[in-house]
Amino acid sequence: MTTIVPAHTVLERLRDHAERQPSAPACVFVGEHVETERILTYAEVDRAALAIATGLRARLNPGDRAILLVPEGPGFAHAFLGCLRAGVIA
Repeated sequence: MTTIVPAHTVLERLRDHAERQPSAPACVFVGEHVETERILTYAEVDRAALAIATGLRARLNPGDRAILLVPEGPGFAHAFLGCLRAGVIA
């Protein structure tokens, strides 16, 4: 028998993981050389997304659009998730 798990949004999953396992790796970004990598924890990603969302909410309304002018890597992940959290279309 298969158990059906309710669908969750990316933000719900992120916040759940940030609460349950804050120091677990959420994202790994590998640089030009494999030796240079950046590991972000769920807590780090959640905090950064919340900070960006707070700034966006002060300037924009839910449903407004934002262009993400950040290089690939952690900054993009933070900005994209911040947009989602603020209800802004990235």
